[in-house]
Amino acid sequence: MVVVLDTTPFYAEAGGQVSDTGLMKIGADGVLKIDHVARAGDVVFHLGHVVAGPLTSTNTQPINPKIDMTRRQRIMANHTTTHMLNRALRLHVSESVDQKGSLVDDEKTRFDFSHHSALTEEQIHQVEQTVNQDISANLPVYWDEAAQDEALRINGLRAVFGERYPPTVRVVSIGVQVADLLNDPTNNKWGNYSIEFCGGTHLCRTGAAGKFVIANEEAVGKGVRRVTGLTGQAASQAIEEGDRLLAQVDTIRLEPADAMGKHVGGLITQIAAATLPIYVRVRLNQALAELTKMVKEHQKTQSKKAAGAVVDVARQLADNSEGGVIVAAIENADTNGLRTAMDVIKKRSPMSPMLLGSVQDGKVMFLATVPKPLVDQGLKAGDWVRQVAKVAGGGGGGRPDMAQAGGKDPEKIHAALEVGRAFARDQLAKESE
Repeated sequence: MVVVLDTTPFYAEAGGQVSDTGLMKIGADGVLKIDHVARAGDVVFHLGHVVAGPLTSTNTQPINPKIDMTRRQRIMANHTTTHMLNRALRLHVSESVDQKGSLVDDEKTRFDFSHHSALTEEQIHQVEQTVNQDISANLPVYWDEAAQDEALRINGLRAVFGERYPPTVRVVSIGVQVADLLNDPTNNKWGNYSIEFCGGTHLCRTGAAGKFVIANEEAVGKGVRRVTGLTGQAASQAIEEGDRLLAQVDTIRLEPADAMGKHVGGLITQIAAATLPIYVRVRLNQALAELTKMVKEHQKTQSKKAAGAVVDVARQLADNSEGGVIVAAIENADTNGLRTAMDVIKKRSPMSPMLLGSVQDGKVMFLATVPKPLVDQGLKAGDWVRQVAKVAGGGGGGRPDMAQAGGKDPEKIHAALEVGRAFARDQLAKESE
């Protein structure tokens, strides 16, 4: 539904600022929820849907518009902060910074500006600090209309390059009255203030913005950077979430290396999903890199130890086999570890058929190898692993001389291997009969 009024308190979307939303009471019982407000020339259209009724179409019925002021307050905080951000970027990044676009809504401020490279951590810190100093100073925010040609003479005035402004413009100034600017437009000290052409809604004082953080900085085109900032409660929540994650990192650092790996993956997911100040995200990513390195080094050391232990066990199995069937479980061995064990045993006992098992990541693995003379006698590796895998709730198979299988129930590994031992004995006994 669309409503057009003679006059309206609602702000229509313009200049990078989203429109107001709210309610419009029409007549005795009708209520329209205003979702968007747009302007076409001098006409303002209120777009919404009926939440209570009925609505009647007469020109005499009373209409009571009510803006969502909580939402507008957040928008105003973000818009006034955008002006402070613009000044801070010129101060700490480059005097040549020009606004290339913006989006101001109730969640954030997004500011595009001309610059050839990414901002450094130091520049981001300085920009944040300057904006927060302006907020803490609780500076008054002034706005007034002026003739465009007179306003353009004000030293330090910022306007969007390429934008076509009307003969009468609205000047928004933070910290100094517009009348003072117009009375002495060439004064050098005006360069220290935020002074812009702007038709949007603003705070009366900067202190109402509460707090400011930069949550993101990125390239959006050749020579154009984008900064996304948060104010008020959103900024405080981002800081609190950052503190929580940094504390979590400190806790993980105190854990044994073998326990770290269980938490690092979850921490990566949390950081990726969180809205954080850039400086906190940088610190967290650095900490993650350190933790990941520690986990990998620990895993590498443990793998070497496990490989050495597998070789020792394999040598013992070969030495005790006396050329007979070898059936065994080897702890802490992955598939490569079981293959290594088989290679060691083959060198020491080349005529021994082998069935080796291990538990890794909650699953059972079986590998079997059978020398060709014993394959000819009836013991086939594929049949062998299929029999044992069934006991452990799995399956598998392979060639007569080499096969692999898996199972879902690690508690059944020893029972499965006993079945395998009996199967090999029975198959070889058949041939000898």
